[in-house]
Amino acid sequence: MSIQIDLEGPVNMNTDEIEDELPAAGWHSVTIERAEARLSSKQEIPQIFILSRITDEADPQFNKTIIWSLNLAGGGMGFFKRCFAALGMPQVLNYDSYQDMADEIVGREVECKVKHGKYNGEPQAQVSGWRPSEGLTL
Repeated sequence: MSIQIDLEGPVNMNTDEIEDELPAAGWHSVTIERAEARLSSKQEIPQIFILSRITDEADPQFNKTIIWSLNLAGGGMGFFKRCFAALGMPQVLNYDSYQDMADEIVGREVECKVKHGKYNGEPQAQVSGWRPSEGLTL
């Protein structure tokens, strides 16, 4: 399903109405909405960019997005392993491409732990842990 967006004008937008606070620190149940294979910002290693949405209606942060990236080489492999285990992915991964692997996690549910930090002096939500969602048994 593709979304059609008309980029013609006019544009009427009140940015005062845009909610831009970070997701609260702590555990949140999310569903992976988008996963994109790409190179890290330094173009050195492959990674997966993940956009997830809080899906627990009882969570005061319901419907807020949480974003993180997983490095697929180097020192960040422990995070990748823990995230994929919590998502219920197999230990042995065989895909034709990194994007095929990323596509496999779209729609999956997981609980992620958010903490707050700074990046380039700006506040940022950082995902620091994952665990299976309550509906997933490993």
